[in-house]
Amino acid sequence: SGEVFVVLFDYGTASAHQLLFRHVGLPTLAIADFSPRRLQRTIPGQAGAQRFFTAGGRALCIYVVVANSREVSSLVGPLNKAVAGFGVVPS
Repeated sequence: SGEVFVVLFDYGTASAHQLLFRHVGLPTLAIADFSPRRLQRTIPGQAGAQRFFTAGGRALCIYVVVANSREVSSLVGPLNKAVAGFGVVPS
């Protein structure tokens, strides 16, 4: 219960100007962001979310997998609190 996998992937500064990374600043995750279809490899019961953004001049992606998709609504708040605490050092 409550198992979550979070990756913050840095694509570097060279990609920061690309349209995919147009959102500026750490994103806020919403329940609607999570879906089994957002997983590269679907596993029954799991849901994922992926958001691309730019922070500190870097192109970044946050990728989240929730082990039990029925718990997404109770986990989004704590996930957003954790993401808000991420520090991105300007390049």
